[in-house]
Amino acid sequence: MVSRAEANGVRIFEESPITGWNFKEDGVLCRTGQMTIRARHVIFATGYETQMIHKEPGASLVATYAVVTEPANHLGDWYERAMIWETARPYLYLRTTSDGRIIAGGLDEPLKDGTLQEGREFHQSGKLLERIHALFPRTKRLKAAYAWGAVFGDTRDGFPYIGTHPDYPNCYFLENYGGNGTVCAMMAARMIADALTGKPRPDMAWFSLSRSTKPSPP
Repeated sequence: MVSRAEANGVRIFEESPITGWNFKEDGVLCRTGQMTIRARHVIFATGYETQMIHKEPGASLVATYAVVTEPANHLGDWYERAMIWETARPYLYLRTTSDGRIIAGGLDEPLKDGTLQEGREFHQSGKLLERIHALFPRTKRLKAAYAWGAVFGDTRDGFPYIGTHPDYPNCYFLENYGGNGTVCAMMAARMIADALTGKPRPDMAWFSLSRSTKPSPP
């Protein structure tokens, strides 16, 4: 995708961390080291790390975990090896792989001190294994082969944040918190591309960064 964009005239500045910016009437000056990149518009597509640029009160960051077991000798009591996803909070999901492993994930929890606690994934992988063993008793000998921990973002109303921000002139934000981030990313890319080329997108207001996400009074 990057190569195709470059062939169509896009200038690529990889590995260029932006350390600051100056907003002008006709664009944005982005500082990277001793160099400056001038842009008519800037699109922030930085995932949950956008929270470090500007704090979104309607968004929250949590830690989520996943584990992959050793190959199982028996999965006959798992009906059609169908994917399982709980509606409980914190939720649990399970699926199998082609070589007979079990992937389980969930057990989301608030970020302690705003950061992912190092080594926490090993503790949570043990809990995930216990849940696997409880659902499928014949897997009690299975051990974890891999375990992960990651940061996951969500919003109060379940909608992403797409559009402009009053404190960032000539900028667009693409913040796709939640489990459908990839789908929302494509939708947001089309919206922002239309807005930049002058095509009206009134539906972008649904995802406004200034919308109220406070819970409705009872």
